Amino acid sequence: MGWVSFSTTKLGMFAWWLTSCNGLFYQPLDLEILSPQEVHLPYQSHWYDDGKGNSLKYWQIDASEAVPHFGEVIQLHGNGENMTTHFLFLRWLPAFGFHLITVDYPGYGESKGELERTNIFEATRDFVRFRVGVSSDHSVFLLGQSLGGAIAVPVVATLGKPVKGLILDSPFNSYREMAQDVLQRNYVTYLLSWPLSYAVSDELSPRDFAAFVKQPTLAFHAADDSIVPLSQGQLLFDAIGSDQKRMVELPEGGHTAAFGEPVKPVYRAMLIDFLCDHAESPAACHAHKKKVANWW
Repeated sequence: MGWVSFSTTKLGMFAWWLTSCNGLFYQPLDLEILSPQEVHLPYQSHWYDDGKGNSLKYWQIDASEAVPHFGEVIQLHGNGENMTTHFLFLRWLPAFGFHLITVDYPGYGESKGELERTNIFEATRDFVRFRVGVSSDHSVFLLGQSLGGAIAVPVVATLGKPVKGLILDSPFNSYREMAQDVLQRNYVTYLLSWPLSYAVSDELSPRDFAAFVKQPTLAFHAADDSIVPLSQGQLLFDAIGSDQKRMVELPEGGHTAAFGEPVKPVYRAMLIDFLCDHAESPAACHAHKKKVANWW
């Protein structure tokens, strides 16, 4: 946010922008930037229609038939661009025996539907329920990055047991708290951050659902995250109701750094260990990990 001066009219327009939430929380791109094939990953492109006006495009990047299969990870990506860039964070998962599903929310990429918080949540929840149904022969995990983490928490809380585990990467605790934090970064809006933040609805904030998450949970957040402060991730983690949870604080790296570039094998290994621990065949999964541990 780089405003230098605000007139009354501009403040009114800004309050409207906050109320709509789209400019702050959703920055979609409708172009395909990269496909898995371009990074030598075979994949299938599918559509999911929820019967409520939403048609979601998703990619299915399966583990090779040459390796044992241990589960499925559904990626809920961050607020910018679309799945055609975000899948790169997790493109290495299939080598470890986990199918990767990445999906675009309504209004992102080629997905159809209203770009609105409740609609995005409901469409995503229904999509996850659908994937759990078609993947009943193996464990399904949900991995949310940034905005995706804020969506993943209420999804897991409302779906319950069918999701075997939750992974959070740089999530925030509250939509309103996040808006206030952004406003406080600019000296012009700093003094108005508290009243203006109340123009943002806190509906479906993950903090209100965190206590109902009983699944094993693994969270990552960097101490120097300048997009979503570590304090936001810590508040959300503390509220998670699971008795099997762990938070990993990265000393540096910035936003969604755990699985990004440059490659940090230690955090990728932590994710694989978590997935294997809660997969259907933990011993076989850990044994396979040792065979491909250097594939990053």
